[in-house]
Amino acid sequence: MKMLDITEAFHSSTLSPEVRHLADLFVCPASVGRRYLFGRNEHSAALAHSLEIDGFVDDFAPVAVWQGKSVVKGEDVPLNAIIVNCVFAIRPVSASKRIKELQTEGMLEYAELLAAFPERVPVPAFVSETRVDVQQNLAKWDRLMDSLADDESRQVFTDVMKYRLSGDVKHMKSNTFRPKDQYFEPFLSLPPGTVFVDAGGFDGDTTEEFCRRYPDYK
Repeated sequence: MKMLDITEAFHSSTLSPEVRHLADLFVCPASVGRRYLFGRNEHSAALAHSLEIDGFVDDFAPVAVWQGKSVVKGEDVPLNAIIVNCVFAIRPVSASKRIKELQTEGMLEYAELLAAFPERVPVPAFVSETRVDVQQNLAKWDRLMDSLADDESRQVFTDVMKYRLSGDVKHMKSNTFRPKDQYFEPFLSLPPGTVFVDAGGFDGDTTEEFCRRYPDYK
């Protein structure tokens, strides 16, 4: 699949009637008391400034009020709530699962609300920046795709790029949150005497994991 195919696949996406109905309910003034955003970050803050909401859902929040709205734990959300997943970094799939566990009246992904109301919902910066870069460097992105050696790598690349072009978490469903394994996938077999460079290391946790797995490093 070429990058052009990926961008065309995004532009041709449509919303189901059920999702469209939930999106309409979320922006309806009569839904006061039901409109919640999952996560406290730049995306939920921007959305809260664009649409009327009733609060934020954060299971670990140290505050009761944020951006002028109440912050509640998942178990304290009203059962008739409609919750929009605003988590993009690190664990968007886990956030979706958590919202479904709450069994409220409905949930929306941020990308679904964006597709329903593109004139009212801000496009996440990482999405708009990726779109511009792909448009300006399409040939380079295609060469990168062609350089990948196997179908699994090409599929991972395709999923990530679809996600970055749309912000739609459904493209990340096959991924899991395994921070200790992120540089040490099962297909990676390093021989004794390997030199490992932890470039941009924060607190050295990746180096520690490498040393544990490959004690005969150089």
